[in-house]
Amino acid sequence: MPGMGGLAAASRLRLENKGTRILFFTVHDSEEVMREIVDSGAHGYVAKSRAGQDLVEAVREVLGGKTFFPAMVAAAGRR
Repeated sequence: MPGMGGLAAASRLRLENKGTRILFFTVHDSEEVMREIVDSGAHGYVAKSRAGQDLVEAVREVLGGKTFFPAMVAAAGRR
């Protein structure tokens, strides 16, 4: 994305059109990145390493008005 990263683009999209549903598909898979994605206003997150397991479900959930953050749920269960 020339001149703008995904997090900035998501924040801008949410400001310009609150109805936009945003699902991140990224190689980055860390708690810090997840927090940044949530803070950007996105509705979901799929790590490329888990695309085969999560991508179709994530798209369905986000398009259905829900969120999809499976790594956050797993991390909360470990605490």
